[in-house]
Order: sequence, then structure tokens, then C-alpha cells
Amino acid sequence: MTHYICSMKSIKKSLVLLFCFISVWVTAQNPFPKLAPVFQDDIVPKVYIQIASDSLNQLFENIFSNHHYPATFIFDNGEERDTVENIGFRLRGNTSRGAQKKSFKISFNTFEAGGDWKGLEKLNLNGQHNDPTVTRSKLGWDLLRNFGVPAPRCNHVELYINNQYVGLYNNIEQIDEEFAESRFGNKDGNLYKCLWPADLAYKGANPDLYKAADNGRRTYDLKTNEEADDYSDLANFIDILNNTPDEDLPCELEAVFNVDSYLKAMIFDIFSANWDGPILNKNNFYLYHNTATGKFEYIPFDIDNTFGIDWFGEDWASRAIYNWAPDGQPRPIYNRIMGIPEYKDRFSFYFNELLSTHLQADSLAAYLYKKRDLLAPFIENDRFYSRDYGFELADFNQAFDSKISVNHVPIGLIEYIEKRIKTAKEQLVINDIAPIINVNYDAFSNTVQLAIRDDEAIQRVETCHILQDNSIVCSTSLGVDNQSVFSSSIAFANNTEVKAIYYLVTDNQGNQSRYPACESLAIVTSNTSAVSLFVNEIMASNQTTIVDEAAEFEDWVEIYNPTEENINLDGLYLSDNPENPDKWAFPNIDIPSKGYLLIWADEDGDQGDLHANFKLSKAGEFIGIFDTEANDFGLIDGFEFGTQQADIAFGRIPDGGENLSTMTPSPNTTNQQTTSTISEELINKIRIYPNPTQNSFMIDIGNTIQQPTKILLQDILGRKYLQLPTHGQAVYTIPTTALRSGVYMVVLDYGKEGEVVKKLVIDN
Repeated sequence: MTHYICSMKSIKKSLVLLFCFISVWVTAQNPFPKLAPVFQDDIVPKVYIQIASDSLNQLFENIFSNHHYPATFIFDNGEERDTVENIGFRLRGNTSRGAQKKSFKISFNTFEAGGDWKGLEKLNLNGQHNDPTVTRSKLGWDLLRNFGVPAPRCNHVELYINNQYVGLYNNIEQIDEEFAESRFGNKDGNLYKCLWPADLAYKGANPDLYKAADNGRRTYDLKTNEEADDYSDLANFIDILNNTPDEDLPCELEAVFNVDSYLKAMIFDIFSANWDGPILNKNNFYLYHNTATGKFEYIPFDIDNTFGIDWFGEDWASRAIYNWAPDGQPRPIYNRIMGIPEYKDRFSFYFNELLSTHLQADSLAAYLYKKRDLLAPFIENDRFYSRDYGFELADFNQAFDSKISVNHVPIGLIEYIEKRIKTAKEQLVINDIAPIINVNYDAFSNTVQLAIRDDEAIQRVETCHILQDNSIVCSTSLGVDNQSVFSSSIAFANNTEVKAIYYLVTDNQGNQSRYPACESLAIVTSNTSAVSLFVNEIMASNQTTIVDEAAEFEDWVEIYNPTEENINLDGLYLSDNPENPDKWAFPNIDIPSKGYLLIWADEDGDQGDLHANFKLSKAGEFIGIFDTEANDFGLIDGFEFGTQQADIAFGRIPDGGENLSTMTPSPNTTNQQTTSTISEELINKIRIYPNPTQNSFMIDIGNTIQQPTKILLQDILGRKYLQLPTHGQAVYTIPTTALRSGVYMVVLDYGKEGEVVKKLVIDN
């Protein structure tokens, strides 16, 4: 029997339970992806926009229009030069649209459905016309990422429009579905763009109340799942944030909001004087409902009015760090959280860490001077740099150190940082904190790992098991002296009498924390479905292969019925996210015996019953069929696929078979011919044995000349448990003693030539 754990409070459906606790760490992407090549910041790449003259004229004549004009995009960083035709190009921003140095948005998917470049659907080119250093926003994004806050990547680029250099710009990553997937490992949650007057004040229990518009757009503007347009998650979060009594707030709020991450973002706002954020100006942030955790994630946005940029005559570098919100106005995201002593003490702990670890004045000054030297030549030739406030090259150089003659820049960037560090240290009140617990899960060793932060050494960690008779048995692991950050691996209980589990962590001062804060983690058992259907073939980049009823080339998924009977699909589901198995319900139709059904993955349900409410990612993801709610949404069939090429299919050969491979597209017909250059002879020679296995298995490649580049072991949902490089061997031996019993996939990756996938059963 396989056990998993998840918050008891979130119990709704067993498959969700199976994934919601573990998948955040097993399948999530790197929350801080690399900068290169798009956001490489030790050079200044060139961005070229080629656009028709009449389109460009219309763009500047209608500055408040969001109409995209077709254009060509060229990116050149000196090492590679990419060209993307038929992109969308428009103005962006709010007040900046009236500036002489305007900001622009580049869209790769406006005219090309599913289009992207380097995994990005959009880019933001911000003119930073208020900032004489053109560096405040870049500095802010770097500090946020270094401090552990999911934040956009950013660099500086030269912008050329129709071969004319128009200036130095910040190139800032778009916050969208792709951003969510790269940071949180999923993209199907609700993503809200929150603009003025987004104070998160309670309006009432009706979710539709939070759809109210201001200035022609919603204050909380839903950017994903627009067809469902369901604001119930946001309404619930705002209700808890505003109306929960103080004594219950940590329990209730931590179940729906990543408080720990937001505390760090809050500290950044206060340190950098981001007055245009949620605490002061109730503006400029995103909230993403992470479907893997059930919690909202705070994402900062538009941080150019920072580090001393001032329009109000305020001494931002001295403003009280514990009294940041305006008096008499609802700012629950600040006031409620800072009203909880535990959170306030943690705020002080993290603030002190920021000042002592990430904000050394000398190293920051060196970073900024290096940035100034890199950018100065491009400022000198920037013909729009001086148009809004009369900035000159001398102002650019001086503004890093001290104030310039322009009123809204009363303090230099480095001068502000030095003063803010000094005044913040003077104001900080440091108290003992309770241990901060973050949980990780290691699928390979089958352990829960507690990453514990504290200002004291940890005295003990207790694992408490709640038995079926509700009695509690706790086991204790001793802490480590003189070590404030460490991890403790605690194995899962393999006992059918255990129904739930929680952890207690106590430091040397007797401060104690519990995880989860109030609930327990229910141990649940995985299930499988008796229904026999297969995800037989997919195409995630359909450009010329087959059109739907609207004559559009859309992604598609082929379902295959291998049985001798028709199978009715009523109550079954298709999803690209195992944490959200009931994402799209099949219509009440039959798949005939040995027959096929094609589903269009195009987010366009208006075109028919066989159009799903999600698209496939050509960068790779999961796709699966799930059973009815009565059968706990058990997994019927599914697999993970990697990067897909245009008009190349991926699926099972033969129909319903175990092997997965690229192939010539065959929608609604038998899968036979493969486009892989791996020979059928080699595929048939590759042997996995013993199968089933217990302690280890062997891979006999059968041909030492044609070697895979790597070997992966993953389960049927694509979660990777092992990755090995190859060394020219004919036979590889892989241990499995640390793995649970179950069905796995052995993937031999031959690079551009394709993949060979074999099924393995482990019975430990």
C-alpha cells in the first residue's frame, strides 16, 4: 500500500491529496530560473523592431490603445541572433504612456496562437523615464530574487525601431501563465493582476463583488481561466484576511496564503520605499492561486518608483518601518499580518537578515558602479533620455551617488541605500522567534524534509502520528547545537493504523512551532482506475497538420479505447495538471470499441463539446485521463512529454502500447510509423530486466554505438526519480531499494533522434 500525505483541511478528492503535498517539490520548476540568454545582464543585448510606418504612426497617435500592431522582432546579444516574424507590438503602462520616452509590450502569441520565444509569450520594454539611473527597477528585481521572492527577471537592452536607436530600456519578464509554471510548477490557477484601488478590503461574501471595475478595467483583473471567471478563491482569501480573529489568523491565513514569502516582499517594499505597491498606494501586484499548495502567492510588479523616487515631499529613507501603511485606511495585507506578534517578530528577523546578508553597502555600491559603467555609452546615445525631465549624461553619472536638480530625485541611489540601511537598523526591534518551518519532499528517498530557520539552535523535532483511535504517538529527533538552519529527514510511516501526521519543532529558548500550523497531514492511499482508456497521441505544436471545425490549427489529444466494448465518457476528465484532475469534463459520448476520440486543446469551448479548457505546452508537460469523482478521480492513463517540434506527434506505438515516442501524426487512425531516427530494431533490442523487480534492474541497450545521452526513471505522471549520464556501456544496473512499489517509465533520451520509453514495475 502506497502512502502520501496532505493537509486534512484540504481533503476533497483523493487524487488531489496524492499530489497537493508532494508535487510542489517533485515536479515544480526552478523558482529562480537563469537569466541567460534573454535576460543576461553582464552585456546589453540589442532588440530590433521592424514595423510598418503607418502602424507605427497609429501606435503613437492612439497612446491609450492596447491594439497590437504586427511587427518583426530581432534579438541580438552578440552570440546569437534570433528573428521572430509576426509578433504583436503595442504601448504599455499607465501614466508612462504620456511620457516622451514610452514603454512597449512585445507579444509572441497575438497573431500566432501558442507562439512563444525562448518559452516566453511576452516581453516588457520599460523606458524608466522617471529614473535618471535607469537602474532602480533592475536593482529591485535582483534584490527580490536574491531574497527568495518569486519575481520577474530583468536586464537592460538597446531598442531599435525601424533601425533607429530609440534608447536604453529595461527588458522585464511578463507575469503570466508561463511565469507561474516556471516558479510554481503549475499554470492553471487563477492569476489576478491587482491595480489601484486594490486594497484587499472586504466587500462581502459574493465573489462577483470583487469583479468591480475602475478606470475601465477590473481592480482585481483575472488573467487566466477567464471563461470560468470564478472569483470565489479571491473572495475567500479576502474574507479570511479581513475577518478572522487575531487568535485564529495564523491557522486560517497560512492555509490560503504563502505568508512567509509575502513577509519578504513586504520588507523589500519598505526598504526600497516602493510607495506604489499595495501597502501605500494599493497598487501594482499580482496574486496567483497555486494549485499545488492551495495557497495564494504574492508576486511584486512595476517597482520603478523606488529607492528615493519621490512626488510627495516624503523622506522615504527614514520612514518608520513598523508604521508603513497610511493611517485610517484599510490595508489588511499589512495591518493584519503585522498585528500578529509571531509575524511581526519574523518580519524583524528577515529584515535584519536582508540588511546584514544581502545589503552590504560596499558591495551594493560596487555592483551599481559596475552597472553605471556598463550603461553609460548607451545613455549617451539615448535620444529620448532627456525629453521628459531634461536628464543629461552628467545627471546619469551623478544620480548614482547624490541628488540631481530634478525635484522628484532628491537623493542619489547609493545615498538612499546607505541612509535606509542606517535608519532601518536603528528602528529594528529583534525578539526571539519561533522556528520557521518549510517542508520539502524527497521522492527518491521517500522522506519528508523539514528546512528549519531560527535565531536559536534547535532543541528537538517531533514527528507526531495520529492513530485510527485518535491517540497520538510522537517520536523525537534531537536538534543540532549552534546551527540555525538545517534539515531533518523524517521517513513516512508505513503503518495502516496511522491516519495523520504533524511536526513540532522546539528551539533552545522553548519557542515551539507546529507544521501544519493547525491541521494535520492526512495519510492517504493512492488509487488506480479500472477503466481502460489511453492517451494515445498528442500534438502540442499543430501548425499545418489538421484543422478543427473552425479551420484553425489547434493542439490536440487523441484518446484510444482498446477494449471490445464501447466506453461512455460521462463523468470522466482530461487534465494537464495532476493536482487538478477534474480540469475538463468529457461530454456524455461513447468511444467505440478499438476506436479513437480527438480532443482539441485550445481553450475554446464555444467551438464545441470536444474543445478542452486548456492548451498543451510545446515546452512539455503532463496529460492524463481521470476517473469519476465517485472513484476519487483515479488516474486512468497519462504521461509526461518533453519539448515538442512543430507538426510532430508524440504518443504510444502501437496503439495503447507501453512505448512512447515521436511519430508521424495519425489523428483518429492507428499509430505505426515513427519519425524518430532510432531504428525499430534498436528499440526492440533494448531490454529492461528483471521486470517486475525489487532491489534493482538492468538496462541492456543492445548497441554500444548508438548510445542515449541520458537515462531517466520517472513514474507514470512524469515525476523524475533518477537521472543518469551514460558512459558507453551496453548494460546499466539501477538500484531501486529506495523506491515505492508502482509502475515507472524508463526513458532513454537520444537527443534530437528521439526517446525510447519502456515500462517498469517495481514491487518492493
